[in-house]
Amino acid sequence: MAVKRLIGKVDQIEIVFERMEGDLWQVQIPGDEDCTYILELYATDEAGNETFMTRIFFEYDRSSKKVIIKPVPYLAALVAQQYFGERILTSKEVGGCLKQNLISEKNGMCRLR
Repeated sequence: MAVKRLIGKVDQIEIVFERMEGDLWQVQIPGDEDCTYILELYATDEAGNETFMTRIFFEYDRSSKKVIIKPVPYLAALVAQQYFGERILTSKEVGGCLKQNLISEKNGMCRLR
Protein backbone atom coordinates (compact mmCIF):
# COMPACT_ATOMS: atom_id res chain seq x y z
CA MET A 1 0.00 0.00 0.00
CA ALA A 2 1.09 3.52 -0.66
CA VAL A 3 2.01 6.00 2.05
CA LYS A 4 -0.93 8.31 2.70
CA ARG A 5 0.48 10.46 5.52
CA LEU A 6 4.05 11.19 6.58
CA ILE A 7 4.80 12.83 9.91
CA GLY A 8 7.92 13.13 11.96
CA LYS A 9 9.84 14.81 14.71
CA VAL A 10 12.87 17.05 14.36
CA ASP A 11 14.70 17.44 17.66
CA GLN A 12 11.44 16.43 19.40
CA ILE A 13 9.33 19.02 17.51
CA GLU A 14 6.48 17.44 15.52
CA ILE A 15 6.38 18.13 11.78
CA VAL A 16 3.85 17.13 9.09
CA PHE A 17 4.93 16.51 5.51
CA GLU A 18 2.92 17.70 2.50
CA ARG A 19 2.68 15.35 -0.47
CA MET A 20 3.79 16.91 -3.74
CA GLU A 21 3.86 14.81 -6.93
CA GLY A 22 4.22 11.03 -6.85
CA ASP A 23 6.49 10.02 -3.99
CA LEU A 24 7.86 13.52 -3.30
CA TRP A 25 7.10 15.08 0.08
CA GLN A 26 7.84 18.58 1.38
CA VAL A 27 8.20 19.93 4.92
CA GLN A 28 9.49 23.04 6.65
CA ILE A 29 11.88 22.31 9.50
CA PRO A 30 12.21 24.72 12.43
CA GLY A 31 15.56 26.51 12.49
CA ASP A 32 18.29 25.37 14.83
CA GLU A 33 21.29 27.46 15.89
CA ASP A 34 23.91 24.83 15.06
CA CYS A 35 22.00 23.49 12.01
CA THR A 36 22.19 19.86 13.18
CA TYR A 37 19.03 17.80 13.37
CA ILE A 38 17.77 14.35 14.23
CA LEU A 39 14.71 13.45 12.14
CA GLU A 40 12.35 10.59 12.96
CA LEU A 41 9.80 9.57 10.33
CA TYR A 42 6.47 7.80 10.77
CA ALA A 43 4.30 6.73 7.84
CA THR A 44 0.59 5.92 7.64
CA ASP A 45 -0.76 3.85 4.75
CA GLU A 46 -4.20 3.97 3.11
CA ALA A 47 -5.55 1.38 5.58
CA GLY A 48 -4.56 3.56 8.55
CA ASN A 49 -1.58 1.44 9.66
CA GLU A 50 1.13 3.62 11.20
CA THR A 51 4.74 2.55 11.55
CA PHE A 52 8.12 3.98 12.50
CA MET A 53 10.20 4.29 9.33
CA THR A 54 13.64 5.63 10.11
CA ARG A 55 15.83 7.98 12.11
CA ILE A 56 18.22 10.31 10.26
CA PHE A 57 20.92 12.68 11.50
CA PHE A 58 21.60 15.59 9.19
CA GLU A 59 23.29 18.98 9.06
CA TYR A 60 22.45 22.01 6.99
CA ASP A 61 25.49 23.83 5.62
CA ARG A 62 24.44 27.48 5.39
CA SER A 63 27.35 28.54 3.18
CA SER A 64 26.74 25.94 0.45
CA LYS A 65 22.99 25.60 1.17
CA LYS A 66 23.29 21.81 1.21
CA VAL A 67 21.90 19.15 3.50
CA ILE A 68 24.46 16.57 4.64
CA ILE A 69 23.05 13.25 5.86
CA LYS A 70 25.27 11.48 8.38
CA PRO A 71 25.13 8.25 10.40
CA VAL A 72 23.22 8.70 13.65
CA PRO A 73 25.97 9.48 16.20
CA TYR A 74 24.41 7.38 18.95
CA LEU A 75 25.00 3.81 19.97
CA ALA A 76 22.66 1.56 21.88
CA ALA A 77 23.81 -1.55 23.69
CA LEU A 78 21.64 -4.34 25.01
CA VAL A 79 22.59 -5.20 28.56
CA ALA A 80 21.51 -8.65 29.66
CA GLN A 81 18.95 -8.52 32.43
CA GLN A 82 16.47 -11.04 33.70
CA TYR A 83 12.81 -10.19 33.17
CA PHE A 84 9.83 -11.97 34.61
CA GLY A 85 6.30 -11.89 33.30
CA GLU A 86 3.12 -13.53 34.40
CA ARG A 87 0.59 -15.34 32.29
CA ILE A 88 -2.91 -16.06 33.53
CA LEU A 89 -4.70 -19.18 32.29
CA THR A 90 -7.84 -21.04 33.26
CA SER A 91 -7.42 -24.22 35.33
CA LYS A 92 -8.42 -26.28 32.28
CA GLU A 93 -5.49 -24.86 30.26
CA VAL A 94 -2.85 -25.80 32.85
CA GLY A 95 -1.18 -29.03 31.79
CA GLY A 96 1.44 -31.16 33.56
CA CYS A 97 4.53 -29.27 32.37
CA LEU A 98 2.96 -25.89 33.20
CA LYS A 99 2.20 -26.85 36.81
CA GLN A 100 5.88 -26.43 37.69
CA ASN A 101 5.47 -22.71 36.86
CA LEU A 102 2.25 -22.32 38.86
CA ILE A 103 2.34 -19.37 41.27
CA SER A 104 -1.25 -19.52 42.53
CA GLU A 105 -4.70 -20.77 41.65
CA LYS A 106 -7.89 -18.93 42.60
CA ASN A 107 -11.47 -19.11 41.26
CA GLY A 108 -10.44 -21.37 38.39
CA MET A 109 -7.70 -18.99 37.20
CA CYS A 110 -4.03 -19.97 37.35
CA ARG A 111 -1.21 -17.48 37.66
CA LEU A 112 1.98 -18.75 35.99
CA ARG A 113 5.55 -17.59 35.88
